[in-house]
Amino acid sequence: DKAIPNLEVIDDYRSEKKEILACQGKSFPFSFGDYVVKILMGGIDSWFDLLDEKKVLTDEYGRSNSRKSTNNNF
Repeated sequence: DKAIPNLEVIDDYRSEKKEILACQGKSFPFSFGDYVVKILMGGIDSWFDLLDEKKVLTDEYGRSNSRKSTNNNF
């Protein structure tokens, strides 16, 4: 996973959830739908790949802080 860029190595749902909750904390939301998104997006966006590797930053809705819109001119 670390030697090949943009490669997501993923386990079954229960094992993946266990790893993510151990890394992110027991209150981190991770559903089966999130698992499917992690499978599809893990090789494209490193935020998803990092969920079971290191603590990621999120806002109060579980979104990544880097994904928040900064354009409020609407």
